[in-house]
Amino acid sequence: MKFRITTLTVLVATACFMVLNGFSRSAASPALSNEAALEKDAVSKVFAGHHFTPPIALAGPPGLTWYVGARPINVQSVQQMMVGVRRGANFTVEFTSFRRDREDAPWVTSGISESATSSLDKMIRDQLRKVLALEEKAK
Repeated sequence: MKFRITTLTVLVATACFMVLNGFSRSAASPALSNEAALEKDAVSKVFAGHHFTPPIALAGPPGLTWYVGARPINVQSVQQMMVGVRRGANFTVEFTSFRRDREDAPWVTSGISESATSSLDKMIRDQLRKVLALEEKAK
């Protein structure tokens, strides 16, 4: 059941982001540069550390890549995290929760209190900076 919820969440999150992003450049992803590969590896480590699915990379405007992942909270709710990474180690972290009342009901967004996400947001930003700095030193 967990696998089904997690897979569904990632697919829903990706589809929503692609619609919002106007299907821009996500279909054809060029080979990753060394810097982009290090960035994706760093983001993947942070996502895994918080029990999110491996991130899906979506190209944004030049110099911005969004990484999207999700994790189950319980049988009827999941949390999605989107991390926008700009050149120069600038990060945007966004959380969205989805829930449904019963298995055949549609998924709807549910509110997340700012106080609940602010500490997680800060922790993730700090971890990304640290991991990316370590990756840069290893080059």
